[in-house]
Amino acid sequence: MSYKENRLFVINEPNAPQFSPLLAKEIGLNECLLLRQLEFWISIGNKYKEGKKWTYQSTSDIQKLFVCWSRGTIQATVKSLESQKLITIKTFNVRKNDKTRWFSLKL
Repeated sequence: MSYKENRLFVINEPNAPQFSPLLAKEIGLNECLLLRQLEFWISIGNKYKEGKKWTYQSTSDIQKLFVCWSRGTIQATVKSLESQKLITIKTFNVRKNDKTRWFSLKL
């Protein structure tokens, strides 16, 4: 067996969400993880609308990264971040049936 086959987890996984214990204590664990991920997606993207930088992600897109979260958990976490006034959510989609949400930080 190789070294990796004996591992329970992979250290330094390039796409792993970042965790901040102090932020999690302040805003909640799931909120911390998703906010840090949204911040990353926004930072590497180049989507500008209304003078702000945005990222767009569907619930399915988010669930691909947070595989242990249900759709309900993702929706509740997004709603919590919005109610805590940490993110702005809008839709800038061309197709009316496209419900993909766009996220920007309010920080």
